[in-house]
Amino acid sequence: RFVLNCAMGHKEHKNSTNIVPIFLFLNEGECYEEVKELGPTTYLLPFRLKLSNLKSLIKAILYVRGLIKDEKIDLIHATMPYAHIISYLSSIQMPVKRLWFQHGPVGGILDKISAMLPVDKILFNSKYLQLVHNTLPFTKVNLHKQKITHLGIVRHERDQNAIDELKNQLNLQGKKPFLSMGRICNWKGQFEVVKALHKLSREDSDFKNIKLIILGKPNNQGDIEYLQKIKSYITQHDLDHLVYFAGHSPTPHNYLALAEVFIHSSTTPEPFGLVVAEAMMEKCLVVGSDKGGVTEILKHNVTGLSYDTDLPYNDKNLVEVLKQNKEILFHTNENGILKKKSLTENAYKLINEEYSIQNMIYNLETIYGELLA
Repeated sequence: RFVLNCAMGHKEHKNSTNIVPIFLFLNEGECYEEVKELGPTTYLLPFRLKLSNLKSLIKAILYVRGLIKDEKIDLIHATMPYAHIISYLSSIQMPVKRLWFQHGPVGGILDKISAMLPVDKILFNSKYLQLVHNTLPFTKVNLHKQKITHLGIVRHERDQNAIDELKNQLNLQGKKPFLSMGRICNWKGQFEVVKALHKLSREDSDFKNIKLIILGKPNNQGDIEYLQKIKSYITQHDLDHLVYFAGHSPTPHNYLALAEVFIHSSTTPEPFGLVVAEAMMEKCLVVGSDKGGVTEILKHNVTGLSYDTDLPYNDKNLVEVLKQNKEILFHTNENGILKKKSLTENAYKLINEEYSIQNMIYNLETIYGELLA
């Protein structure tokens, strides 16, 4: 998402900058296709890369090294740790600057390797992520090269016709749409949300009048098994009326614009929580974790509602925060209506002013300029 937003931001501002972006993808996928469609020079590694395979690694290094020479690259901006490792090995003894934007999560073997490599600047998307990164070995040598840079969130024009069509497709029948969005996997906690809403629907009649939309898809076999676990629970408790699996969508902002409430339920602290910021940009009320980088934008009773997600994670705290704030969730009185409006307006103002695409592109280009000066 960050890479795609960079491509979109540059397209919007390309006439006011001397930066010429060139994108290299190490794997084929949706992001590669979308960036290529936006127009910048875009390359795809023409073979499968496995860092554990020495032959594959050497081929990738030679390919990237040739690309640096052919395109006369001045600065390499790496995203994930494996990209930082490849770009460093490919540019040894070459007159290029290296920047690594550490997006998290942190702690894997590739993070530890990346932290040891020479770099001209390391960026983080939250203070929390920077703090966690600096618990790794060998990070002290690069402390003076670190900087926090806010991610940019796309502001979509509201397409009411598309939203109305989606409403008909979901067959809400007057039910309030709650949304869970992201990869379907264990640490995203969708199962806990289903269990929490099931429990509430048995205890409180208002919670019978909601529809939980789960937007996203599993990525691997473990994720597929987790999805099956959720579906088995839904079948066992006859909850088809409560939960709807929407799969993957190229226009998630329409779901966010439609939803009354967005539930962020990650069981592991997020480095930043991009989807929370996207929900706030659409003025969707966020109920989410009080841990990790997301706390820099999600402030309880200021920009949304938060709850304790300390391990061992269960649905109890989510149940409590939803129950305690029922007047806000269901507009049961004027105070609830005003409170919800205040929370969503505060959240929108924060994201619109401090996390705009324009600010992100400006900050990145300023950093590039400083490194190349």
